[in-house]
Amino acid sequence: MQMSSSAPSFLVPSITADGRSLHQEMQSKLQDRPKGGPHEQVRSIVNRHRHTRGCEIQHSSMEDCLSSYKTLEPTSHHKRYTMRKYHLDDGYKCFDQDTIVVSARDSLFKTRNGHLRSSTGVVTYSDTQRKKLELDVQELTRILANEGHPQGGHFWTPKKLERVFKYRSGRPGVWGHYDVPFGDFLKMFPRTFDIFNHGENVRLQGTRKAVVVDIGEDAVVRLARARTHGHVEGHVEVDGCNHGKGGLTFKEPPKILPDLHKHRMKAVFKFRGGEHHDMTHTNGFTREEKPEGW
Repeated sequence: MQMSSSAPSFLVPSITADGRSLHQEMQSKLQDRPKGGPHEQVRSIVNRHRHTRGCEIQHSSMEDCLSSYKTLEPTSHHKRYTMRKYHLDDGYKCFDQDTIVVSARDSLFKTRNGHLRSSTGVVTYSDTQRKKLELDVQELTRILANEGHPQGGHFWTPKKLERVFKYRSGRPGVWGHYDVPFGDFLKMFPRTFDIFNHGENVRLQGTRKAVVVDIGEDAVVRLARARTHGHVEGHVEVDGCNHGKGGLTFKEPPKILPDLHKHRMKAVFKFRGGEHHDMTHTNGFTREEKPEGW
């Protein structure tokens, strides 16, 4: 079927040199990968359908139908007062439940009234990938708690743990699918896994307890920050507090890994300019939350 010469320009598909449309050319590039699973679209399904449908869009990731007069926004479940479906100035809104925006909460200061937690930026991630991550971590903890030590050894190694996971579940794991190093994937859960002996062995923090102590959202935030900094930060350091003899602390600088800059999970950290928001005293003295400013 040929388009008439009077058809608008946006209805005429652009054809490449080999006779394929632009959409077919972009879709074929998703198959080119040296390892891991197939590449995925960066935007969510609802966002991709936004400019290709003339009717209302219905999807399981939205509570309401997305119409042309509604604004599509990500979900900020920690700040419910910003998630109003209608506002006099902003109009109607529709929230994508698969695209989550949260404060990083990556700074900790020592004050007279306790520790003050703040954020240097925000993290945007996919809720679907977070659920996949939590399922794989639950299987890893079950193996470490119930499988015993492999081949009569004293401790598990990350290489043996990854091999047993593939044998038991039949899948490469979310770290193999999205090109995340397995050792750094375990470091995303510092309260669940204990990596010792210079990264050669791994065990559970709670021996014989197949319980994931870390929250999946916190692990995704650490991975998003690792894309920017090149290393996984297991714990938030306290600023303004000197540990060690004489008030001096000697700490080895972290090792920067290029693979963490190129992982394919939908988790991005964005610095926020100006003041630190989402200020929270951890001992319950005061609490102040401000809008994201997006």
